[in-house]
Amino acid sequence: MKLARRLVIVFLFLSALPVSAQGPLPDLTLESVALSGDTAVVYRNDGANISGQQYLITFQWVDAVGAALAPKQTLARNTLATRGREILAWNNTTVEGTVMQTERRCYSTGGFFRRRTRCDSVQVPRTTTQTLAAYRAARPRQDALLAVSLDDGNRISESNEGNNTARVGNTPYQGAPPTPLAELVITRATFDGTNLFFVFQNQSATNIANQSFDVAMQWLDQSDAAVGDKRFVRFKNLASGRVEIIDSRGGMTILQQTGPGQNDVAPDGLLSAYLARRPANAKKLKIMVDERGQILEMNEANNIASIILPAPRMPDLAFGSVGLQDNFLRIEVQNKGTVPAGPADLMLQWFGTEGPVSGSALSPSATRAIMPGASYAVILSFTGRTPAERLLANPPPNATRLQFEIDTTRRITELNEENNTTTADRAVLASPLPDLTITRQVQTFNPQQLMFSYMNASSAPLTQFPAVSFWFEWVDEKGARVGNHLYWHDRAAASFALGATSIFNSRGVYVYSAGGAFASLDSILRNPPASATHLKITVDGSNRFRETDEGNNAALLPKPVVPLPDLSLREPQRTPNVIRVILQNEGTAGSRAPEWEFHWLGADEKVISASPKTTYSIAWPNPRQVKPFEIPYAQGREDAVNRFLKNSPAGVRALEIVLDPTNQIAELREDNNIYRVTLSYPDLYFGTIAVRDGVFNVAVQNSGASQAEPTDMWLQWFGARGPVGGSEAVQISSAVAPDTTHAMTLSLGGQSLAEKLIANPPQGATKLRLFLDGSQKVTELNEENNSILVERSIFPAPEPDPALTLALSVQIIRAQAAAPTLLSFIKMITSTFWKIYALRAQAQEAYIGDGVQATLTARNTGDTPATGIILRLVCPPGTSWLNTRLNDREDRHDVSQGLTAPNLAPGATHRLAVICRVEESVLRSVRFVGDAKMQATGERRWYSNIVEVAVRARSEIAVKPDLIIEGLGLLPKEDIVQGANLPFEAEFTAFIKNRGRASSTPTQARLRIDTGADGTWDTITPASTSVKALNPNESVLVKWPAGWRAPLGLYEFEVCADTDVSVDESDEANNCSKDRFTLRAGEEPFFEEELVE
Repeated sequence: MKLARRLVIVFLFLSALPVSAQGPLPDLTLESVALSGDTAVVYRNDGANISGQQYLITFQWVDAVGAALAPKQTLARNTLATRGREILAWNNTTVEGTVMQTERRCYSTGGFFRRRTRCDSVQVPRTTTQTLAAYRAARPRQDALLAVSLDDGNRISESNEGNNTARVGNTPYQGAPPTPLAELVITRATFDGTNLFFVFQNQSATNIANQSFDVAMQWLDQSDAAVGDKRFVRFKNLASGRVEIIDSRGGMTILQQTGPGQNDVAPDGLLSAYLARRPANAKKLKIMVDERGQILEMNEANNIASIILPAPRMPDLAFGSVGLQDNFLRIEVQNKGTVPAGPADLMLQWFGTEGPVSGSALSPSATRAIMPGASYAVILSFTGRTPAERLLANPPPNATRLQFEIDTTRRITELNEENNTTTADRAVLASPLPDLTITRQVQTFNPQQLMFSYMNASSAPLTQFPAVSFWFEWVDEKGARVGNHLYWHDRAAASFALGATSIFNSRGVYVYSAGGAFASLDSILRNPPASATHLKITVDGSNRFRETDEGNNAALLPKPVVPLPDLSLREPQRTPNVIRVILQNEGTAGSRAPEWEFHWLGADEKVISASPKTTYSIAWPNPRQVKPFEIPYAQGREDAVNRFLKNSPAGVRALEIVLDPTNQIAELREDNNIYRVTLSYPDLYFGTIAVRDGVFNVAVQNSGASQAEPTDMWLQWFGARGPVGGSEAVQISSAVAPDTTHAMTLSLGGQSLAEKLIANPPQGATKLRLFLDGSQKVTELNEENNSILVERSIFPAPEPDPALTLALSVQIIRAQAAAPTLLSFIKMITSTFWKIYALRAQAQEAYIGDGVQATLTARNTGDTPATGIILRLVCPPGTSWLNTRLNDREDRHDVSQGLTAPNLAPGATHRLAVICRVEESVLRSVRFVGDAKMQATGERRWYSNIVEVAVRARSEIAVKPDLIIEGLGLLPKEDIVQGANLPFEAEFTAFIKNRGRASSTPTQARLRIDTGADGTWDTITPASTSVKALNPNESVLVKWPAGWRAPLGLYEFEVCADTDVSVDESDEANNCSKDRFTLRAGEEPFFEEELVE
């Protein structure tokens, strides 16, 4: 007894210790590495099997302290069995590496009158492959060491991470030899029906230390299937050669599983109690050492023992003789077991050729207790009133045998549970039975009337029940009832004359239905279900009457042919913009357009969401005809269904289309109205967006069913009235797999164009718009979730800073004029203090002796005062200085070296004007340059604006008109481009000016458009428009309304004046002007294109 208590205490202590939840781990080990010879590396797996889990082997030349001397080379593997080895040869092993290559990329951006070209050099990663021998030959220096690492990156959890690396020079590396594995072996296992004695041993030279394992016990039946509960004993630590014993006589406690985890266990009492609960059908006891496979062994096949169980002491009930005795049925029950059997119940049930044909009934009294080898007789009467006796006396027509079963509730545990049933042939009763039948004498069925004949073909009257029920059922081609379409009508049993035929006429007959309704039979017959093929009529449909023949009670009448449509779809397809299907009508009649309903389906084929029902205004095809049909949901009207189709939820895998979902249209078939469209597109959308530690973090996720190839993300600031400033793109350099996230980071202090755009929001910007796949490289499941607006408030506020904006204008003062006259419009050329633009000069004309007044305007557009301002405006060569004015105050000094101006508050302006006279020494033009500088961030720097004025001798100027194009414009009808190949309407405009010295006559101006900017002009109607006569220096605005189905992309357009050559001009070569614009879905028309060098 003391020994038993000690065993229990030790066991409970061991079971309370923490148990590792995982099995044996792999252990990758380097055996050898050598720079000489044919073999580079030999490594092995001393741990658990590796299968389907990738690990990397890397090679890199390093110095003595481990610093890299050459790029790392990589070799991928994913399989290595326990004790498996792999030999990597120098010449036969190919490795991969990554090199960075420099590429030059250029962009041209800007609006109508401002263009700039910017080129950047970018680093692009490229993957290279080579043999290990080639990498060895490129050894950077003689003392370089080759660093070899198994499972670089630690993708695989190992039992020992310290034997994965080695650095080798001219001396080879040799690793430690493998250690032996454990070996658990069952040496003895006996069970006498009460006591279990079980012995196992660790026959390996290796100790099992700090590892727990279970010895499990499971009952098996005769076919080795598990019966009853599994229980186990837990052990920990087993030294080499040590023996462990499980003896049920020692009061040992067992465990039971309470949850899915290894540690989800609880005590379940004594082992002896578990053995006493042996299931009755158990034939073996299976014992499994290390049942969970926690210990890595040399041989796992010697860990199982199966003990054949001795026969138990139990009763065994069985049937003896069954037969008639003096008009009674006598059933003998025997006990063939070894102990007495208590009282048991007895059940009767009629069976036919294919199984049960009646309910079951228990005998009026149970059998009494039966001693071993004895028997007991149960007597049943054919005229009795108990349920079992009524069942015995009224066998169904198709019954062929009567089955008896003893101990149906399994109250008695028996030696053999398979001999508790027996059967007896059907007892034939002497009394005659009626025979109800539907005859073929009269059978008429059309949409107006149903008539059929019926009779009682037997000499026995209907005396069992007062009424006979006629059933009417709509059935399909397989004879199965369609829906809930069952109706019945009762007639008095006395009305069935013996041997005489009666006629059933549906006129005036009312029937009950399974739904409880009461309706005219004719109305039921005139509206058959679409899938029904026959009307089934059954006399005595409830089968209440016992008959001599139950097989002649029913008749099938074909459904009258009524023309009906059969609506279906064919070849359904969905793209991110349109759904395409082929409509067809396989019926015999036309139909109105049905309702449609759409369902998004998840991976488990369950409906994630359903659309509202809708009806499309289309004429459905006539019978046996088809018609293609498109649903342009992406560019269609913004209704609930189109919004549903555009915005697919996360995790969607298919789109289900349902025609006529509420079966409002009667059809020949109702089972072909559902169609499934598999969706294999990616779907990019934004995840978490945040700014942390000066870094803008954007998570790009793919909720689609396929991989999204590398693409880009565009960024642009927006204000209250729309876009503010230009946009920049960031490349998503790698593909995004389904259900994964790609992390993008942009430094707020970075130097890329996108990082500078984020860090310097324009004035008035309130939100940053992020747009995935702006270049439309990826076709997606949902294109509506690619854009998001990020509040500016999440970014750090910019430091206050001044910013100068410069404007330069000129006036030509004719020498003969009494006062200065403005002869040309003031050309505003603006530059922001922190940016320099490539400017186009606007040419103007002056004569020798004329004065030219140039005015430089400097405005502080920043948010702090501008200090240390110096303005400079110099009379150019070929002119002489006459006058200077600062802020409308005259200053008689030449400001060629600059003029110091007062500090400027935010929003304030300085104006510097000089008047210069055109001298005889001038060449063909003069060029005014306005400069400004201010003190900012500790440095001074000049920023300039330029206006060029052409000068010609008075005698050289012909007295002729000269038509030029001053400016081009595009006014779209809608601000946002809706999509590709959709109607696009816009008004193209141009200012046409006569800058000559004579008036022009009326003439024509022409507009041409080049789709794709490939040099091919497209036809636009109207292409030409009239231009009125223009006086010298007079301008007119000309407009061309145009509309076409516009593909997305780059466009070029050209406007020319005097295309009918009706005006004799001083210059015929300056009549045309061109510009470009780009159409992108979801954006305004944009005057920007990318140049590829």
